[in-house]
Amino acid sequence: LAWYLYDELGVELRDRLIARRNLVAELDPGHPTYVALYQIDDFPAYVGSFDIFGGDPYPICQTGNPPISQVTEHTRLAREAACGGAMWQIPQLFDWGNYRKKDAPNTRPPTFDEFRNMAWQFVVEGAMGLVPYAIHPVHEMEWRDPFAIQWQKHCAISHEIAAYRSAFVSTEPAPGVKGAPEGVGVRSWHANGRDYVLCVNTTRQPVTAELEVEGHGKVPLMLAPIGVEMKELRREGK
Repeated sequence: LAWYLYDELGVELRDRLIARRNLVAELDPGHPTYVALYQIDDFPAYVGSFDIFGGDPYPICQTGNPPISQVTEHTRLAREAACGGAMWQIPQLFDWGNYRKKDAPNTRPPTFDEFRNMAWQFVVEGAMGLVPYAIHPVHEMEWRDPFAIQWQKHCAISHEIAAYRSAFVSTEPAPGVKGAPEGVGVRSWHANGRDYVLCVNTTRQPVTAELEVEGHGKVPLMLAPIGVEMKELRREGK
């Protein structure tokens, strides 16, 4: 799909990284270049060293216990810094205990609902691809969390998201959506005579609200804690 050029290298290498991207683009103009970055504060300095970037916030059992909404905040900042550049974001599949052995008694991998929520947070914030991290640390935690269960979680969410590929690549005008409460991400598409409205609750509380969807009026919304819903709305006459 793409050439993976570097992973979280320091901004002091900026000129070399840009030169590397330009060389690869010259040698193989038919494939884009891809990188992984967590250095959001320095992100503008990396622009020019990739065609597609992947941000990698990993909040589950991270030091300091950041909220799961860190995924949304990180992605918004990265998107703005990259001036709307293409994103293949990186959901957390692994357990931090694999890297911080002394903390392992207090860590765990994301639950099914957490992994699902993080993946859809990326989509609602504009990601056009997902590259979950990663198979090898999940294998290494087999002694505590069977790999087959973790892999099944990944596959189930991947299939769920892929089912909407025709909407994601549609260039038809999407309906406007208003009224999303704080902590709920919303994104819309139009494809094949249907409007799609994705709603992602980034809080640990249930949410009840009413959305105003262009062409459909008021649409009720009820989301469980860290719940996700893709609403399919048929336009009149379609």
